[in-house]
Amino acid sequence: MTINIQLGKYSKEVAEPTDLATCLEFTLTWGEAADNNVDLLRVCSAALGVALHKEALLPKYRPDRDKIFPYGRKILSRLLEQGVSSNEIYSSGSSVLAAMAKAIPQKKEVEEKQDFFHSAEEED
Repeated sequence: MTINIQLGKYSKEVAEPTDLATCLEFTLTWGEAADNNVDLLRVCSAALGVALHKEALLPKYRPDRDKIFPYGRKILSRLLEQGVSSNEIYSSGSSVLAAMAKAIPQKKEVEEKQDFFHSAEEED
């Protein structure tokens, strides 16, 4: 599956994010930011940075070093400098965040998978 990102004159179809830890972290942060427009804009911007990392248009997100809100602030600044509107950032960023949320395995999906944790008896 792909996500359509439309930012000003730039339009790109990108692959949905696959790093589940990043997806979970961003989804939780998105939920926390729902009541604060500045934080919401930053998490949407950060999600766009993650989605567009292969395009080398924006600074790369490094989860071991970057925190989501400061990284999102950096991306937000770059996007605004390029004439991208806040509405476009919200819209495209929300699409990326929705795809991240969808990627996180749900309880039912996990129960249907093979036993990926080895029991102590299997290791003997």
